[in-house]
Amino acid sequence: MDLDGEYIHRFDTSINGVDLSKRLVSTNHNALGYFTVKSPDKYESGAWSVVHDYGSITGWDNISWNSWEPVGTKVSVHVRSSNDQINWSNWEDAVNGLSLKMTPPGRYLQVEVNLERFNNTESPVLYDISVNALNTSDEGTDLAVSITGNASSLGIGDTVHLIISLSNLGPKSCDAKLNYKIPVGLKLLSSQGPGAYDVASGVWNAGLLLVNDSVSLDLVLQVLGAGCFNHVV
Repeated sequence: MDLDGEYIHRFDTSINGVDLSKRLVSTNHNALGYFTVKSPDKYESGAWSVVHDYGSITGWDNISWNSWEPVGTKVSVHVRSSNDQINWSNWEDAVNGLSLKMTPPGRYLQVEVNLERFNNTESPVLYDISVNALNTSDEGTDLAVSITGNASSLGIGDTVHLIISLSNLGPKSCDAKLNYKIPVGLKLLSSQGPGAYDVASGVWNAGLLLVNDSVSLDLVLQVLGAGCFNHVV
C-alpha cells in the first residue's frame, strides 16, 4: 500500500508482485507486521489500518467484512473515532455486521484489522470491509420535548432554573434544533448544555442526537416584571 496515501495494493506471492490496486478516496493507510515465513510452530500477526475522513462530524453505525480464516487463524477488527486525529476515543472491538456501541460521533474513523495465525502455515485473508455512518439525512425522526422548572411562583428579582429536555425517539439520528423564545418579563442569566443557544433568535442547536439519546438545556432566568409566563417550543 501507499503509506499515508489513498491507494491499497494486493500482493500476489506467486508472482512476487502487485496484481490489484484500489483507490479509497479521503483515506490514508498504514501497515504493520507481515506474513512471510511458513513456520508451523510459530505465532505470527500483522495489522492494517485506515483512517476515513467523513468530512463532518457523524455517528457511526455498523461495520462488516468478508474474510477467509482457516483453522488456527483469526481476523479481528477494532475502531476508534476523532474530530481532529489528535484526540481519539477508546478502541472498540467490532462485531461483524453489528452496530458499534461505544464509538462516539466524530469526523474521522480509524479502522484497524489484525490478522493472526497460531501454529499454522496458512494465513487469514481479508477480502473487503465496509463501515456505514448513521443516517442523518433530512428524513423525519420523532423528537420529544419537555420543560420543567424548579419553581411555579416567583417574585420580581427571583431566579428560576428552566430545564428543556430533548429526546430522539427514532427512527433516525439527526442534527437536533429547537426554538424557545424567552417570554417578555424574563431575562436570561446563563445557559448550559450541549451545542449553542442563541438568545436573540431563540434557537438551540443541540448537535447530533442519536436514536434513544437525550440532551438537556439548563436556562437560568430572572423575573423582571409581574405576569403569567407561558413557555412555547
